[in-house]
Order: sequence, then C-alpha cells, then structure tokens
Amino acid sequence: MTDRIKIRYSKAFTITDRIKIRYSKACTITDRIKIRYSKACTITDRIKIRYSKACTITDQIKIRYSKACTITDRIKIRYSKACTITDRIKIRYSKACTITDCIKIRYSKAFRTMKPNTSNYYGKTIIIIP
Repeated sequence: MTDRIKIRYSKAFTITDRIKIRYSKACTITDRIKIRYSKACTITDRIKIRYSKACTITDQIKIRYSKACTITDRIKIRYSKACTITDRIKIRYSKACTITDCIKIRYSKAFRTMKPNTSNYYGKTIIIIP
C-alpha cells in the first residue's frame, strides 16, 4: 500500500495516470479511499479524480461517506466548481447521505460564507431542514 502511494504521487506521475490506475479493476474501493486520503493527495487532486469520467456516482458516494472522509473534505469537494448540480442532488439524496450529514454540511461555515448562487442556494436542489 505504501509503495503504491509513493509511486502514484511521485512528480513523474500525471493526474491522468493516477486516474487510470485507481479505476483499474486491480484497485479496490478500500485502496482508493486509503490513497485519496493520504497526506500526499491534495484537495485539488481529490476533486479532479472524483469528478473524472472514470469515477462513477456509486464510487463517489462510497468514498465520500467513508470514515476517511471528514466533514471538511465533503464540503470542499461538494461545493467546488467541479461538482455539478446533478452530482450534488444524487449524492445528497442518496441513501448514503444521512439527514445529519445534510444539516452539518449545509449549515457549516464553509457553506454559509460562499458567494450566493441562485441555482445552488435557492433552487430546487437545496432543501432547508429547520
């Protein structure tokens, strides 16, 4: 596992290479979680990888709601430009996303301090839980 992390995050390794390897059949969900949340993997890397065509909605849900994924990580990733409205709906309202998660994310400082965006804040995609 350690070797894989070292190799994947060497400078010689491009984002494209990382995606190809991670989504090969040889790479299990557990491996993906361990690699993505290693210190070597930056937030930018996580966003690029998760929203690549190679990453399915199912993969995104499993990874995001794993214990390895902190609330802070979830907020940064979900509200990045890379995350489309469709992705947000599927993820938030999937069985993997609990009511508690929705509340924590929506009312976190990271969410409240974002620049207002009509489609993101006041559209059908957001349900405010009192």
